[in-house]
This record gives sequence, structure tokens and C-alpha cells, in this order.
Amino acid sequence: MPRIMVRYLAAMVAVCALVMWPARARAQGRQGEITSLAANNAPNPGDSICVSTVLHSLTKVQESSLYLQIVAPDGTAVVASRTTAVPDRLKADAYWTYTWCLQNTGFPATGHYSVYACWSTGRATNCNIAQATTAFYSVPTLGVILMPLLVAIVALVLWRQGRPHTDVPKATI
Repeated sequence: MPRIMVRYLAAMVAVCALVMWPARARAQGRQGEITSLAANNAPNPGDSICVSTVLHSLTKVQESSLYLQIVAPDGTAVVASRTTAVPDRLKADAYWTYTWCLQNTGFPATGHYSVYACWSTGRATNCNIAQATTAFYSVPTLGVILMPLLVAIVALVLWRQGRPHTDVPKATI
């Protein structure tokens, strides 16, 4: 077989595979997939973290919800979570984007946080449609060494402002 025909045949097989992917997913009973889950890093105290999700329905999805959960670096503490309703009657081959933003001020420690996304039918959180995971880095506080230093400096400034200034000479008339 000439080389050009082999390449042509390989390209045709690749195109057929890409076209058949949604059909294969529907045949396996999957209703959808999470095509994107991302969260930005928050390297400074008080920074905002935005979690962005893109859902892709492979079939018509009636009623469903998206559950997002942020877990601390220790892997056990749930720092924040949110459930939101996905638009009813999401048509087949439709995309839906959702973004959730929050500040890192209440986060317990510096480190890599995990974000879990769970797309379920109804109001459940069983991830029967799709699930995904990502991570981000956050510095929510000044740390063990810098925080007491900051408190001491603020206390010193407040103490100095509360004292009467005796070193200023009085004016004589």
C-alpha cells in the first residue's frame, strides 16, 4: 500500500473516532462530563480564589446540581462548599459554565488545597453524572512568625498614640 494511502486511512480512522466519541459515551450511559475545572492560586492573605467549571451534557439532562468542595492541605478539613442548580433541561451537546469566587481569609493553613466538583442528577451529591478534581496554592495568613510580629507592632503603635507626649516643650507667653 502506498504511504500516502496509509496516512489517509489513519486520518479517516482518527476522524471517525472523534465523531463517534459522544455516541460511545451515550451508549455507556453517561449523561455528561466536566470538561474543565480550574482554580487560581492565592499567594497573599485576603486574595480571591475563583473556581471555574465547564459542564458538557452528552444527552439531555433534566434536573441536576453541581457540588463544589474545597479541602484543606491536611486532606480532611472542608474549608468551603457550595451547591448550585444546573439549568433545567440542559440539551444534548450543550455546555454550561459556572464560576464561584471567595476569599482565602478563613482558610486554616498555607499549602495546596483540593477542589472537588460533583455533578449529580436531582439535588444529590453522588456524582452519578461526572466528577473532577483540581488543586491550588493559598497563603491565607501571615504565618506563625509574622502574625505575632504584626500584632506586636500594632500594639506598640496604639500604645504610643495613647500616651501623652511629654517631650514637647510648652510655649511660654
